[in-house]
Amino acid sequence: NMPKYEIIHKMLEGENPKTILEVGVSAGELLKEYAQENSVVVDGLDLFEHYKKEFQKNHPKGEFFHLNAHNVPWPIEKKYDVVIAVGFFSVLASDALPLLREMIRLGKKVIIAEWYEEGITDSIKIVTWAPINTTLFPIRVGRDYKYILAKLGRRPEVTKFSDKWIIKI
Repeated sequence: NMPKYEIIHKMLEGENPKTILEVGVSAGELLKEYAQENSVVVDGLDLFEHYKKEFQKNHPKGEFFHLNAHNVPWPIEKKYDVVIAVGFFSVLASDALPLLREMIRLGKKVIIAEWYEEGITDSIKIVTWAPINTTLFPIRVGRDYKYILAKLGRRPEVTKFSDKWIIKI
């Protein structure tokens, strides 16, 4: 298994962002190194407030938004170079479309990384994307992503990196 930071470098390759919003940020450890190396201001959004103190340590210039991502629109008016989510859509309990729309509202670019894990429960329906660049993109979400992507009106760029899939919208 690759170090966590490698997926971040791959996701942000060629983007050169100065501001990032991470959805489902936890304590903000995933972007800590990248942010320090590249002078990036990272804001984070998470359901669990107990991450706030640790997030502020990892991103002293960043803002922590304690809110439920499902409650859209989010009370955030800033615009970001990149809005990022890693492993977030794999565990969604509700429709992903409003969240993706909200991420697009706030970010010039939306970048998502997802992956399969062993032992997927029967309660999670496996949905396969339409072939994009002849790649089938499997994701653990009970939604039809062909429909979602058509509604968003943006053609995503999908690449495989190690055991992960990276989607740039």
